[in-house]
Amino acid sequence: MWVLAWIARSLFACCVCAVACAQWADTPAGDPSAASMQCLDLAHPSLSWAVGGGQAGAARGGTSGSVAEATGNPSARFVRVDIADVLNPELRALVFDVAYRPDQGHAIHLGTFSLYPSDHPGRFIVPTQSQVRAGGSIVVTMTVLDPARADRPLRVCVRSVTLVASLDENH
Repeated sequence: MWVLAWIARSLFACCVCAVACAQWADTPAGDPSAASMQCLDLAHPSLSWAVGGGQAGAARGGTSGSVAEATGNPSARFVRVDIADVLNPELRALVFDVAYRPDQGHAIHLGTFSLYPSDHPGRFIVPTQSQVRAGGSIVVTMTVLDPARADRPLRVCVRSVTLVASLDENH
């Protein structure tokens, strides 16, 4: 009889572990590409990506203390922001402002975009307005339009920020 009890407890423990592992795999941390993702939340609403000369920018810390870089040609016509993961169970309205911040001077607003529906990831483009130059940074700032309690979960993870020459490169 004790053998059946031991087997039942072992099976229960395996099921609990399998459920926990499945939930972990659905989070950005369970994704192998998660190491390169940068996440925005209520405590860290802005992130920045360095713009370098040539194919990739030098790493630069974001507001959250993370390191990221923008890839592509600084003379490109568009900034492409790849939102990879969204945790927004209350479906709060979110707006993302994209700006270029030169090494010297004030930030230049490039444009905005929103998620629709507000819990779906996607790929978004904003025109550079011929303002982006090597040496500055692209800043993405999340604004929550719906008032919310700070204890409610909200997280938006950005896989990459890329400078693209044409809309054809937006695939």
